[in-house]
Formats: sequence, C-alpha cells, structure tokens
Amino acid sequence: MPELYVHYRPFILFGLVYWTIFGLGCQQPSPSSEASLSAAEGLPVVEADLPFTLQFHPASGTSQQPAYRLEVRRNDEPWMPVSRSDFPYPERHTPRVSVTGMDSVQTFDAVPAEVTWTVVIRRWADGAVTNESGDRFAFRLVDEQGEPLVSAGTKEVELQVPEGHLGGTFVETPGRIGPWQADDGHLYFIMEPSETDNVLMMVRSADEGANWVEVDGAHRPVADDLEGLASSVHEGIIHILHQQSEQVWYHAFSMTEEAWVVRDELVSEPGEPPVQVASLEALSDGRLVAFYGGPRKVVMRTRAASGQWGQETRLDAVLPDRLSGPMSVRRGDDHVQVAYTSRDGSLWTRRLASSGQLRDRMLVSARLDTTESDAGAILPLALDSISGDVFVVFRERDGLLYERRVHPGGELSSKRRVSDMRVVQNAVDSDQAGADVVVHEGRTHVLFIEEGTGTVYYASAGRTGPFSAPVPVEEGVNAQWIRGQVLDRSGEAVYGYVFDAGSNGGSGLNRYGFFPLGEE
Repeated sequence: MPELYVHYRPFILFGLVYWTIFGLGCQQPSPSSEASLSAAEGLPVVEADLPFTLQFHPASGTSQQPAYRLEVRRNDEPWMPVSRSDFPYPERHTPRVSVTGMDSVQTFDAVPAEVTWTVVIRRWADGAVTNESGDRFAFRLVDEQGEPLVSAGTKEVELQVPEGHLGGTFVETPGRIGPWQADDGHLYFIMEPSETDNVLMMVRSADEGANWVEVDGAHRPVADDLEGLASSVHEGIIHILHQQSEQVWYHAFSMTEEAWVVRDELVSEPGEPPVQVASLEALSDGRLVAFYGGPRKVVMRTRAASGQWGQETRLDAVLPDRLSGPMSVRRGDDHVQVAYTSRDGSLWTRRLASSGQLRDRMLVSARLDTTESDAGAILPLALDSISGDVFVVFRERDGLLYERRVHPGGELSSKRRVSDMRVVQNAVDSDQAGADVVVHEGRTHVLFIEEGTGTVYYASAGRTGPFSAPVPVEEGVNAQWIRGQVLDRSGEAVYGYVFDAGSNGGSGLNRYGFFPLGEE
C-alpha cells in the first residue's frame, strides 16, 4: 500500500498564521506542520475550512510534461473533478471541496513528477450543503482521458469540524442576530452558507456552542440579499426584520418547534436607502416595532399581535439630513428606546412609549464621521434591567468607542470612553462599527475589533468609573464582524459571541467563543 503524505499548510492572513479556534472557553488544537502515515495506520485528519496541500509522485516514462487533473470522492460517493475556487473569498461558486489559489502549483521538474495542490474542504457549500466530522475524502490524479494514474496512488483524509466552528458567511447587518438561547439551553444563530449563495439559515447548537447544524433547512425564507437584518426574541420566537434594497420583509422562527413559522411577509417597499438597515423589538403583548431605512429617513411601523401592520411613520420628520443606522431596545415597561444617525455627524435618541407616542429627541453626540459608511456607528443598544438605564455605545470620528446612558427619567449621562484604541469601521462593506455590547448585572461589557490588527479586545465598566484596560480575547485573526449575547452555560452567565475570523466578505471563518461574566 502506498505511503500517504498530506502536508499541512497553515492559512496565512496578513502575516499571521491562522489555525482554527481562538477564544476563551474554546478548545485550541495544536498546529500541525506535517502528517505522514500509511493508510494501514489510519487516516490523517484535516480541519474544515483550513487549506492543506496534497502531494503526488506519479511515475512517468517521458520527459514531456503530462496534464493531470485532481478528482475527489466523498465517503462512498462517485468520483468528481475538483474545481478551483479561492478561499476564503470564492469567485463564482463555493463547492464542498476545491483547489484554492493559495500557492496551488503543479511541478514537473523530474521524473517521476511531483504534483502539489492546495485544497480546502469546506463546512458549508452552495446549496447550504455540509461536510461533517468523520467524512472521508479520497483524492486521485487522472490523465487527459480521465483514467486514474495508478502509480500515483490515492490520498485519503478524514474531516474534522473543530469545536466552536460555524463556517459559512456572516449576515451583513448592524443589528442583533444572536446567539439566541432557548429555554432548553440550545443556541440559535442567523447566517448564510456561503458568499455565493445568500440563503437565510438558522443554525443551532445543542452542546453549548461546540457544534452547529442548520434546522428546518427545507423551509427557509426565499428573500436573499441579507444586509439590513435584525432580530428580537419573545416567548420562544425569533422575530426577524430584513431590509433588501427596495423591500422590507418579516420572518419568524420558533425555537420550540425548530421551524420557520413565518416566511417572506412583505412589510414595506420604502424605496432604496443609502444603506440597508433594520432594528426590531418584540413587546410583551406580542406587538412588533420595526425600524428600517428609506431614501432619506428612518421609517417606523408596528405589527399587531394579530399580524396586521399599521401605518408607516417617520422616526424624525424634522431633521433635514439623511437619517440611518437605527438601533433599539425594549424597556421593561414596553417603551422602546431608539438611536439613529444623521449624515451631518450627529447621533440622536428618542423614546417610543407603549402607546405609540414619540418623546422629544436628545442629542447623544455631534462628533460622528459624516461618510455614508459611518451610518452604522451605533452598536446594538443594551438595557440594564436593574437600573432601567439604556446603554448607547458608538464610534466617533476619532475612531474610538464611547458610551452614554439614557436614564429611566430620560436624562443622559456624561460620555465615557471605552478605550483609546481605534475600532474598525465598515469592514468588508458592512457599514458598521466592529464591536458589540451587552449589559449584565449593571456592568457594561464591550467586545471590539482593533483597526489595523483585527484583534478582538474586551473591556468592561461598572456604573461609575472608567472602563477596564482592554485585554485581547481573539488574537492572530483579522476579525471583521462580531455579535453576541449574555447566555447561560451550565448555570453560569457567559458572554457568548460569534465572530468572522478574517474572511474578507467570503466564507468559512465564523467562530463561536465565550467567557464567564463573573464579578470584576
């Protein structure tokens, strides 16, 4: 039986070696430089969405350079040609297995020839199909007539999907998309399978974030172009607002039934906004309050518990500049606090009473940047259920994050700086600040992506005093998106989050991480 050589090549991003899982509370595999063993000893293990190289040594009786093609067989399926599709950003399609553009070479310097390919086996591919841990992949060379080169042998590997690996593609949205937690502890997250197949998926983890699978994939919503998207949870239902270029849709997913219960309900056709934005709040009586963008304004609309949508209302008809970037949160009294941006660099907040009456707007900051890509300078708003304060965290034109709180009486606190590190804005056409915030037992917890390095840092603060010195929680990655929630993990409160570890808008690098929210 021929000797099997699988040479691993770490994925290089911006001079950093990229392996797989980074994050407190997640298992980190040891980097391997090379695996070599015979088929009789077992199969070498390769990780999903981590490129590796295959090397063949076919015998040749001629000095002419032969033409070889690579074929793959998954488990006991038929042999298929391996096409080329770059990783992590594919050109036109995202297959289960592909030759990538990363140093993929074929060399014929001697006889027998040495043939080398860089290959990636993906977790998710077009069609929302998956490769699973334990899947076997056999590779072989064929000639121009499609005949196998017996002398080159067959190289076979086994796939491993590391703990905490979601893969797929982040939904391009400034809103909250999870991870949401059901009463049974299962986690749910909204994402897409690949950059080249913009399908709205709900993925679930039944083991505290270690492994993720899609649920009810046979009944997904049809609407794609997943950019302006927000979600809110009430009584086990994940309510989703989804703004495309010219339409706004509503979907709903039941965590109890693990099924889509509302798909592609048309909310509005407001005209194309400068940036697709959305925010959604579910009230205690079953009503939904939706905010989305129009050509120049932010539009507000309420859905009754019976399912009828009310009249559209401009969130602010007085301000002359283009408004965008709405973020909202429901207070315990069913009042909704909403914040939004203006192209003149100002950030405003208003309170919507449960009766539907809007309170006077308040200026939170006049120092936002004025470019279109800075419309999403506000992080998802967060509520302190103890004090009733609403936390507004935002990025100003100096690139730094700041926090202000809206007290229950409507007063604004003074501004606090989160850190002196610049935070990435508009990573890969996201039109949002690369950061996330939650509040737990009166303390603010912020995750943010440093501009330039892509490192994810964590800082926190109590009700008074400065924020703690930032500490890195995800290093060696070029992070570009991050969203999280306060979750329960075996009775302990944790900050659970999903981040994109540098796909540059492509596919395959979504990761889950968490860390405890103990007293500090």
